[in-house]
Amino acid sequence: MCGAPNTAEQSAFKSHVESGGKMYVTDFVYEAVRQTWRGFVTFYDNTMSPLSGTTSGVGTACRGGSETTDGTANDKASKSG
Repeated sequence: MCGAPNTAEQSAFKSHVESGGKMYVTDFVYEAVRQTWRGFVTFYDNTMSPLSGTTSGVGTACRGGSETTDGTANDKASKSG
C-alpha cells in the first residue's frame, strides 16, 4: 500500500478503534497510523530523518530490504492473567 488513506478510511479506522476494536498494521501500512493518529508514532524516511506532519514524504518510510529494529508495544487495555 504505502499510500495515504482517504478521509473515509481514516474515519472507519477511528470508529473501529474508538468502539473497542484493535487495528494491527504491518510496516507497509504505516500511513494508516501516521495519517489517522497524527503524532502517535514517529516514522522515519529512507535517510532515517523523522517524517514531520502528514503531507510530506507519504510512502517514504517504506524502505526496501530488511532490518531488525527493537521495539516495545504497550496495550494498556489488555490484561494478562
